[in-house]
Amino acid sequence: MRNWHKLNHPNVNPFYGWAMDKISFGDNLCLVSGFCARYSVSRYLRSEPHPDRWKIIIEIAAGLCYLHQNSIIHGDLKPNNVLVDADGKARLCDFGLSIALSDKLTRPDEPSRFYTPAYLAPEMLEDDNDSENGCRPPTIQSDVWSFGCTAMQVSPLP
Repeated sequence: MRNWHKLNHPNVNPFYGWAMDKISFGDNLCLVSGFCARYSVSRYLRSEPHPDRWKIIIEIAAGLCYLHQNSIIHGDLKPNNVLVDADGKARLCDFGLSIALSDKLTRPDEPSRFYTPAYLAPEMLEDDNDSENGCRPPTIQSDVWSFGCTAMQVSPLP
């Protein structure tokens, strides 16, 4: 929430606030965001007969560029963390592993164990055994790698 609530870009899913859910889930914090009627880009590409894949790639790049211009690392970019709204616009989501370079409170003490291996930049793999989980923290460069992997999944090219 600390990173996400400050963001305002057409290709970033908006954060509206939070609520406590005491009925269906117990005492759980629920984050309230924009509704994207076409769900994740993965699901959208499976269900849409003629999606504009290049447009989606460009919109993902625009959202990621916006994050990086604001010194925020997404940290977990992949097709399931890109939503598609009712107008077919791609919107980045899931900022749970994001890092604001200007805010020390958003920097983890140790890297997450929840990265998705297929989208993980090779340089993030630890080779000096300094980290218990074997990964370095994400960087702008590792986000760009994840974008490339995501773009390959979205791309119309074989």
